[in-house]
Amino acid sequence: MSEFEGFSAADFAAFDEAKWSSHAFNRERLEVKLKLQSLGKALLLRLAAELSGQEMGITEERPSVFNRQCVRDMTLFFLRDEKARRVLDGILDRRRSIAENLSDPALSHRHVYLGARVFSGGLRGGLFLHRDAWADIENLQRRLKELYEGDKLEALLSNMPEDIHFGHSGSSGQPSPARAVRADAMTELLRDAPEEVAFFSDLPAADPRLCGPGAVEWLTGIFQSLAPLRAYIAWRRDNDFFALAKTLQQEEKKAELGFTGIKAGDSVRIKTGVAAGRVGRVEALERKGLLKVRVGQLVVAVQVEDVSRP
Repeated sequence: MSEFEGFSAADFAAFDEAKWSSHAFNRERLEVKLKLQSLGKALLLRLAAELSGQEMGITEERPSVFNRQCVRDMTLFFLRDEKARRVLDGILDRRRSIAENLSDPALSHRHVYLGARVFSGGLRGGLFLHRDAWADIENLQRRLKELYEGDKLEALLSNMPEDIHFGHSGSSGQPSPARAVRADAMTELLRDAPEEVAFFSDLPAADPRLCGPGAVEWLTGIFQSLAPLRAYIAWRRDNDFFALAKTLQQEEKKAELGFTGIKAGDSVRIKTGVAAGRVGRVEALERKGLLKVRVGQLVVAVQVEDVSRP
């Protein structure tokens, strides 16, 4: 893969509103994706410590179910790796129906992540938290209820660079400087957020740094500033403020019992969700408690307790 050489004006124009839902501009967006891949590799080399245990990904360049048939932007993201995600996946699915998982299956919506987002106005670097990353959100909210934790968070934020702001990532309103954000205001915004909040900084498309390695330097500084905040927010077994680890252990034990006698190729009836009442065939036992079941042309992921023998 070639080294990152910078973005051009055409890269940002690929996300003009008239192009969002059209497949005619897939090639333009693919060019941006290739540049984001090179940018990501450069960041991994520079930020080996900060991105340790994180997996790199890029959002879809084509209108699809992963972006609701609309490519407003493209995001390079670094989120918890597959091993860490596997611990959470079954629990995260519980808060959403099968229909919701099918309509918005984007991986980056389920976990807090550091990211670089290309849009028509330029490049946004930040720490992003979608409303569906509820394990991370609830972990933060419950942590902030503990004595002195609000002070710890505000101390972290007070050291942020002046150009990092906090607010709804898709809002046209004026975001707040991160270093001025109070813990109670952050909790309130997380509770009322329509979709995604972020700590972020923007470089406008005309900024000369975007035309070359300066973009890597800029993002390196943004990620270094936000990595301690990601560590403060993200749920881990050693950063567990709502006893999720105990819930995971209970789920694993229940799933082990539920798997008794079920194997790939068996017929099962789905009891919940949009496929409720349908009979399908088990294609795989992905992990403890989760089955992949084919119903006609569709393969759905369901918990073992949500199926029965036909």
